[in-house]
Amino acid sequence: QTTSNKENDPLLSIELEERKLALLEHQIKANKEAAEAEAIELQNRQLKISLGLDI
Repeated sequence: QTTSNKENDPLLSIELEERKLALLEHQIKANKEAAEAEAIELQNRQLKISLGLDI
């Protein structure tokens, strides 16, 4: 009976949704940081090429 109470508790389901959203936000932030790091690496590579340095 306690399990069904937990499943029917709107506050718990809201808390669960908030945790899911927080996780999604964390994943988005991590993906954004990875993309920014990749962009910096590409800029560095282009700079080395334009300066005629070995890569």
